Amino acid sequence: MTPTLHYASLDKGSQEIRLLRILPSADFEAPIICSTIVASLRSEPPPVYHALSYVWGDPKLRLNLQIDDSDVSVGQNLAVALRHIRSKDMEVMLWADAICINQDDLDERSHQVSMMGLIYSKAKGVIAWLGESNKESDLALDSAEYWAPFMRHITDSMPDQVINGIIVEEAKKEVPLAFDPSARQALGNFSTRPYWTRVWIVQELLLARQVDVRCGERVLNIDQLRDAIAGRTASDAAQAAGDGPNHLQSQASLELQASPMFNMLMRTRSSPEPAHLEKLPQEAVADISNLDATDARDKVFALLGLVSSEAPRYDLIRPDYTKSLEQVYQDFARYSITMDRTLEVLRIAGRTFHSANTLESLPTWVPNWKDHNHANTGLPLQDPPSANDILLDLVDFSTDGRVLLARGFEIERVDKVYPYGLFPFWTLKSEYGGKSDYPSFANDILKGRVVNGETSLCAYFRLVGIDRRNGEDQEIKVRDNFFRLAARFLRVLFEEMRNQGVFPAGSLAAQQMDILPFTLTLMFLGVEAPLEDRERLVDLILNEDLDQERFFMPAIHLRTQNYLPFRTASGKLGLGPMTLEDGDELCHLAPHPLPFALRPTDGHHVNVGECFVLDLDLPEVEAELILYMRQFEIH
Repeated sequence: MTPTLHYASLDKGSQEIRLLRILPSADFEAPIICSTIVASLRSEPPPVYHALSYVWGDPKLRLNLQIDDSDVSVGQNLAVALRHIRSKDMEVMLWADAICINQDDLDERSHQVSMMGLIYSKAKGVIAWLGESNKESDLALDSAEYWAPFMRHITDSMPDQVINGIIVEEAKKEVPLAFDPSARQALGNFSTRPYWTRVWIVQELLLARQVDVRCGERVLNIDQLRDAIAGRTASDAAQAAGDGPNHLQSQASLELQASPMFNMLMRTRSSPEPAHLEKLPQEAVADISNLDATDARDKVFALLGLVSSEAPRYDLIRPDYTKSLEQVYQDFARYSITMDRTLEVLRIAGRTFHSANTLESLPTWVPNWKDHNHANTGLPLQDPPSANDILLDLVDFSTDGRVLLARGFEIERVDKVYPYGLFPFWTLKSEYGGKSDYPSFANDILKGRVVNGETSLCAYFRLVGIDRRNGEDQEIKVRDNFFRLAARFLRVLFEEMRNQGVFPAGSLAAQQMDILPFTLTLMFLGVEAPLEDRERLVDLILNEDLDQERFFMPAIHLRTQNYLPFRTASGKLGLGPMTLEDGDELCHLAPHPLPFALRPTDGHHVNVGECFVLDLDLPEVEAELILYMRQFEIH
């Protein structure tokens, strides 16, 4: 904002806010004329207004508006939004942060940001401005408008069981546009508009009574958009399970499900009485590093509108723009550990710490939420832990809040990290053999030592080929399931080694490809395995129609993305963060369900991150064990 707009002081006690009154015009191109008024959210009756949710955009792109008889420069995207929102024949009352908050007054800015959750929840509705429309966005919204009533009809008639197959067959009759490739791609592209990556929309959409998505002159209620996305993904899932040319989900569908819009819509729903929370949900804390904010402190402040100002420890996280970025993140991490009663923040910190733009002064137990972190895009090693009250007896902080004091046990050490094992080893072509450590890694996995009666290859299969989040680790305990999943793993391994050219043409290994299934089976089961087991596994590899084999490799890539395999001193295999090094200590910081890698440094430790170690059972934490625990100073 330019200083030409005069801001009168706001009364904090009466929860005063400014509102923008937009004067009507029948001429779309006419200059935008507005005035500001001050209103109290505590007044009776309360003020009636809409709140705008939008992207500030490039600060260099600006347009002039007339506000309170002054020419005021505002962001181009905001000016365009106001032009579309302006009515032809009546005044519009709107709250838009760039104009309604004096951005140059840090005290007012801090207080108004702390009220934003209240501002959005008290608004008659929220307008989600996605920018100007074009032919593709119109096609996306056309598709959504067809999907929404159809999905509402289906879910109303079958509230407890929506059968994907029925959705597909009925939708092909009732919603043919939804299956048009161009419309599907358009909806996918619509989901990647910059609006959906804004961190502020978390509270703006969660706390709204009603949300209208606006793109140019097109308006769609957010519940309609959500229903459309649900129908689209359900139909894709049904087709993925079928036969024929559509048996795989389209690339557009995969992009849609990975988009910020999909995650946001599946998490939010308009509510007549939006409620504030006692504490923030863990998934919101984990996601914010990959959302955008003009001021990096807002990645935290934008979530605080979800929390009641009467909640415990709120003073620690109250928006305050006089604090440094590091202090804001540090205070928020302390708050999260104390209120969540988990060490989830420590896990997130390990996943963000190797960013090239890491804040050097940030303690290693505090996540770097500032930068987009590609390390945070892989699957977590397990679902977030549950809250445990005993944590409050096991953690403390130094007087200045910079050192986390956590109790636990050192249980293992990292003996060998395989830096070229980021992807499944058999997909690496022969030129990677020249990399130091790659040959030893592949050799170790294929021919490595037997641990507890299990071959290295079998252990590696259980490490990267089993989805613990879907219960496959329990499934393989059934003998028939073990052979079925193992055969899928070995068949993929066999096909990849043959097709990727791992073995140079003319080599003895290349000439013996026909016997490779037998060799892999022997490496997998071990020489002590009964002959009937080896024959059964070879037969499955060569002849059995293994269901959903086509999804196996992408699933393994996803599970191993941004993790490195390693061996412990006792020979166990594990997965750890990209910054893991030989000699790191594996510590059980109670009561977290997985070990953390901590690195001894100058008499203290630094957090490397959460690890998963195959067949490592951590003890249940009981009060009598606390006396025997070591205290780790994590800087």
